Amino acid sequence: MINRHKGIIALITVLIAGAVVLVIGIGMTLRSILESDTTLDVELSHQALVTAGSCMEQSLLSLADDPTYTGNETLTIGTLTCTIDTILTSGITRTIHTSSTVNGHTRRLQVIVSDVNPPLQISSWQEVVN
Repeated sequence: MINRHKGIIALITVLIAGAVVLVIGIGMTLRSILESDTTLDVELSHQALVTAGSCMEQSLLSLADDPTYTGNETLTIGTLTCTIDTILTSGITRTIHTSSTVNGHTRRLQVIVSDVNPPLQISSWQEVVN
């Protein structure tokens, strides 16, 4: 009878240990999946920022070539697109906004050019919310 109780105790111990290992394994798997999603979101957001930056560089090149350049165009860079909004003018100052959206992740940049006479004088380059 004592051997029978030892067997039942051993079986219960093995079942509890197996359940603990299973719970830890499921938890690690879920954490890995969540971290993968977060990493992908960061990468997509970074792609949108880089693409918006490329659009900004193109707008500055266009403005340097032609001080009357007004923007208002969409560019394709590889498989991604970005938009140069209409350039706002106040005297010799220009405010340029660009944006890019990659899989729902939108990034926007604003550059203020304080003087369009060559060379361009950039007084501000920043990421903006709207």
